Amino acid sequence: MKQSIATIIFIFCVSFNLQAQVKKDIDFIISIDEKLPISSIHKTKIIANMKDGSEKIINIDYSPGSLGMNSVDFDKLLSSEVKSFWLKFNYTEICKKNNIEHTYEIELKKGWLKHYYFVLKVYNTDKKKYKKLFTPLLGKNYTYEYYYPGGQVLRVTKKKRKECCK
Repeated sequence: MKQSIATIIFIFCVSFNLQAQVKKDIDFIISIDEKLPISSIHKTKIIANMKDGSEKIINIDYSPGSLGMNSVDFDKLLSSEVKSFWLKFNYTEICKKNNIEHTYEIELKKGWLKHYYFVLKVYNTDKKKYKKLFTPLLGKNYTYEYYYPGGQVLRVTKKKRKECCK
């Protein structure tokens, strides 16, 4: 009898642990300054502002084309308990003489995580090329655009973009 109770408790614990470790992958591409960073995006996390005023930090994995997190955390983000959330990540830009570390904070919407894919394009407005084209976000030195099935959000530009199909 004691052995069967111990077995049931063991099975329950193992199944609960496995359920907590199920990973949710989202088709998510990040482009920075029109480049696809392969291994230079790191310290990726989501900062969720909860309705009760608290903050929850969710560590996530990013590899080109995939944003991965625990399925329990994914479900929590989509719940009514979360008021808003931000994707925060660092990008190391490899230059000739030194490396430059950039930190980005992008507000995400719940619906964006439900699409078949999501493409985020970040532009560093401290670079001459993008400074002439975009106005940075308030208090930041970058801006962003995004694409998803059925639409896109593009920033108003200071001058007309060059068309590639002429």
